Amino acid sequence: EGEGEGEGEGEGEGEGEGEGEGEGEGEDLPEIGAGACDCIDNDDDGLVDENGGCVDLAVLAADISLDTTLPSGTGPYLVSSNVLVEAAATLTIEPGVCLKFDAGRRLRVNGRLVADGLSGAEIVFTSSSTVPATGQWDGLKFSSAVAEASRITHAVIAFGGGASEPEAGIEVGMIFTPQTAAAGRTNVIIEDSDISRYGAGMLVGSIELRRNQIHDAAGEIGIEDNNSTYTAVVEDNVFHDISAERIIKLDYRNDGSHLLFSGNRVDGGQALAVEVVCGAVCVVSGNAFTSTNAAATAIGVATMAGDLSIDLNVFSGYGIAIEVFEASGEQAALSITHNNFFSPIGIHLGAVRTQFGSAVYAFDIAAPNNFWASGTAEGIHDFVDDALLGEVSFDPALAGAEPTAGPND
Repeated sequence: EGEGEGEGEGEGEGEGEGEGEGEGEGEDLPEIGAGACDCIDNDDDGLVDENGGCVDLAVLAADISLDTTLPSGTGPYLVSSNVLVEAAATLTIEPGVCLKFDAGRRLRVNGRLVADGLSGAEIVFTSSSTVPATGQWDGLKFSSAVAEASRITHAVIAFGGGASEPEAGIEVGMIFTPQTAAAGRTNVIIEDSDISRYGAGMLVGSIELRRNQIHDAAGEIGIEDNNSTYTAVVEDNVFHDISAERIIKLDYRNDGSHLLFSGNRVDGGQALAVEVVCGAVCVVSGNAFTSTNAAATAIGVATMAGDLSIDLNVFSGYGIAIEVFEASGEQAALSITHNNFFSPIGIHLGAVRTQFGSAVYAFDIAAPNNFWASGTAEGIHDFVDDALLGEVSFDPALAGAEPTAGPND
């Protein structure tokens, strides 16, 4: 990673050719935090922000082997080579600092990253191009198994998830955490941030995502335990304008893992908003799923003999709210209660098959105390519609919408 070893901040002074903020394909940085990338005269030679491009950038190009701080009021920093935060080191980025990445470059964290911005003084991770566009730099790669999680708060992360130089064990994605955390430990916490304009999205194991805006992007978000014992918390985020066929895949299969997807607002999905593969303890609760695509499905369920609860959600605009389309040979504990189904079909039992075979079998679902805007006859697709399918038990059904369903805001 990078170009040799470096101590301290790994900074030098150099010139960036055409780096800076600009407009490209209608894509500006969000208003939030944009000032962090204004050019600063780092060596008092008067060379700042000529013709819209920084000519006096601090360069971050060497690996970081010692605890290092990028202080408020410094930068912006040009990441011109891949940078590694080594296992014994912590990189601290203070409020208002901007990192601009050249094409294909990444920040890999084997130690710890602490990037705590403030409202109005956000930390920015973005492209160095004067014409920023989706997927121009690689991403943030968290491969550490350190005792304390990396943390990003009040940040703007934009235009990453593009092509990168090949390297064993590094996968494409703007935010990536391989499955290396110790049992029950969180690798990364990202809160109160704006994440957008990425190509390849996220592939993460143990993570906490809270109160983020995730939008205007192409790739899907994968949260997977890879048969390890993990915990993932995805709370109070907003997902919208993501063009992937499937916006989010929640794949927690290990019996000891715990997954919470709660209080989120999910808008859209070309075919499927969220796929849930559950062999663990999984809770999908208090979310709002909205779409203008009647051909799409909000939640697709592939059960893996886990304990999956889908409750207090609101579904509108999708042709199907919940579809159960695959199961292991062992029936899972699947509970669907106190949801508001404003979609034409609330629960659709597909041709449920075993995970590794083609045999169709009856798979029954208990779904009491839900509100069916189109009525239970129209809102349920089960053995009544296809004799090969199981039964959805809906009694009792709510006479009116569940008032406590959806996000609490």
